[in-house]
Amino acid sequence: IYARRCVAISVLVSAIIAFRLLNRYIVPLFSKVIKTQGKVMGCSFSEVDDIKAYIPQVDIKGYELPYVMCNTSNIDPDLIGWRVNIIGNPGDFNLIDDLPIVLKATKSKKFLIDDVPAFSQVMHWPPS
Repeated sequence: IYARRCVAISVLVSAIIAFRLLNRYIVPLFSKVIKTQGKVMGCSFSEVDDIKAYIPQVDIKGYELPYVMCNTSNIDPDLIGWRVNIIGNPGDFNLIDDLPIVLKATKSKKFLIDDVPAFSQVMHWPPS
């Protein structure tokens, strides 16, 4: 009876030691722990004027401004990163509005489903 308990305790202690050694020396070889540097500045993303959101865009040769390739109806136009002063608003440079027209004009057999978006949706929830 005592021999079985001794073996069980020895196996348990050996497993705990092996687990700790594995976590300390082997796991760091395959993963990286990121330590934060600095401190929180106390302002949110929406309060910094120089930061712009990632908006998928494509540059088309011959056009001054890039064309937006996502639905931007739920964000502030200032997050796009460029302003249209004389020409119009950023919605004029959005390809999602042109796709149904292009499909119809080219008499394509492809069609858009209303509930399934063809482009990604960009969202922004400003702090209250």
